[in-house]
Amino acid sequence: MVKEALEQFGKIDILVNNVGVGTPPKPFADSTEAEWDMGINSNLMGVLYCTKAVLPQMISRKSGKIVNISSKAGLEGTPTGTIYGVAKAGVINFSAGLALEVADSGINVNSIAPGLGGIGFHTTARFPPEYIKKIEKMEAEGRTITPQDIGNAVAFLVSDVSKHVVGQCLRVSGTT
Repeated sequence: MVKEALEQFGKIDILVNNVGVGTPPKPFADSTEAEWDMGINSNLMGVLYCTKAVLPQMISRKSGKIVNISSKAGLEGTPTGTIYGVAKAGVINFSAGLALEVADSGINVNSIAPGLGGIGFHTTARFPPEYIKKIEKMEAEGRTITPQDIGNAVAFLVSDVSKHVVGQCLRVSGTT
């Protein structure tokens, strides 16, 4: 993917790593090694692999913007969503650490932690009743996050107005 983009465009100015693969909601004690492998490999390792493929040409040009989409779950956890939360916390920490490594090379690295989107996923997932009530209340109040909300945050982080925003995790959640 990176090789083809470089052949076609000559450079990559912006990388947005956006992956979100859910694992079956269940208590940690009931989770399996296969579920952990899938959750970590999809949600964390994919971000690392794409970044590693793009980063050398950004470093050589001394320019670039990287935005990694994490999740509010990576900041505060989610009941019965430990695997997802741990992987997304890894994305946040990776972003902060990499930002320190490459800032002197003119590369900005940040992450975004979206909150819940109004997509009704909770109707099929096995979340605790109090968590489902919280989600439904947010939906009723119009406080769930839309793709446009996340896109606006990405646009800000890749623009020149954020040139001094480095290693931050921007929470876009509609709640505290």
